[in-house]
Amino acid sequence: MRAFVLLAAFISSPCLAQDQIKLRCAGEQTSESAAGSEVRPYEKIYRIDLADNRWCEDACRAMHDIAEVHPVQITLEEKQTDSPSEQTLTRNFINRETGRHSILSTARYFGPVSLTVMLKWEGHCEPEPFDEFPEVQTKF
Repeated sequence: MRAFVLLAAFISSPCLAQDQIKLRCAGEQTSESAAGSEVRPYEKIYRIDLADNRWCEDACRAMHDIAEVHPVQITLEEKQTDSPSEQTLTRNFINRETGRHSILSTARYFGPVSLTVMLKWEGHCEPEPFDEFPEVQTKF
C-alpha cells in the first residue's frame, strides 16, 4: 500500500512533464507590408505530443514535427529559406514557464517588384484538458 501511495505521488508530481498538452493561445496578430499595417486578435488551439514529437493546430488537419523541446520552451516550428528569389523565416514557440506565445513569419520576394511581408503573433497560452488528436476522414 505504501508503494502505491509513493508511486501515485510521483506520477502526479508537478516536476514531471506532461507528454500530451492542449493549449489555447490568444493575443494579437500584427501584419506589416508596403500596403500598411494591421492589428487584430487571434486565437489558436494546439495539441502537442512530446513523446511522439508531433503537434497540430485548431482542427488538426495536418500533423507537424516539433522543432525543439527544452525545459523552458517548446519550439513548434523553425524554418528558413534563402534563395535568389526569396528569403523567408518562420518561428513559432511557447514559453513553458510564462505561457508566452510568439510566432514570427517574414517573407521577402525579389523580382520585377520586391515585396516584404511580416506577420507577428504575440499572446499567451493556457492549458486545457487534452482530448486526443481528432481523426481526419479522407477519401484515400
